[in-house]
Amino acid sequence: SNGGLMFQMSGGYHSSNYNNRTKIQLNGSDGYINFMTGGDPATERMRILSDGRVAIKATSLPQDFGGERGQLLISSTDHGSNNNYAVLQMQGHSNGNNTALGGIYFYDHSSNNAIIQASRQNNSGSAKLSFYTSESGGSVQERMTIYDSGAVEIDNGSNSSPAKLSLSNTGSTGYTGADVRCFTEHSNRCAGMY
Repeated sequence: SNGGLMFQMSGGYHSSNYNNRTKIQLNGSDGYINFMTGGDPATERMRILSDGRVAIKATSLPQDFGGERGQLLISSTDHGSNNNYAVLQMQGHSNGNNTALGGIYFYDHSSNNAIIQASRQNNSGSAKLSFYTSESGGSVQERMTIYDSGAVEIDNGSNSSPAKLSLSNTGSTGYTGADVRCFTEHSNRCAGMY
């Protein structure tokens, strides 16, 4: 590649071909490492770019956030007749209710400032999704929870100020209002705000 050094390891078993089933390539001039599996020849499945960013099932990044930013791309096969999509799958093994199944943790340097976390709620078939944030100098606190039934709870964790839900519309033309609407599909039940 561009006249640079390439180091390659390959191997694998097939009744008619012992080569080209798996490969790891270190591309000297471009500075990336690619991992190839399956078929003859093998197909690239993952690439570590020269700046440490990672692409899975892709050879390039659809958007460049800059080489100094950590970036993980999970792509899918671009097939003309299939609607393929990418999946990030996290599997927990909880033994009790209200225990975490998986989470995304946001840090500023060494300070954990926000969390999005899924937790087991009532049994192994139910879960809730919680959002945590932290105020200056404080620890992360649960602020909003979506329960297994779809109910949503917002709690600012403060006795000195009310919890607040703000809706705004900054448009200057057309419909410029903001709505809170309550609906029910049951004739014997009402929808309302309390």
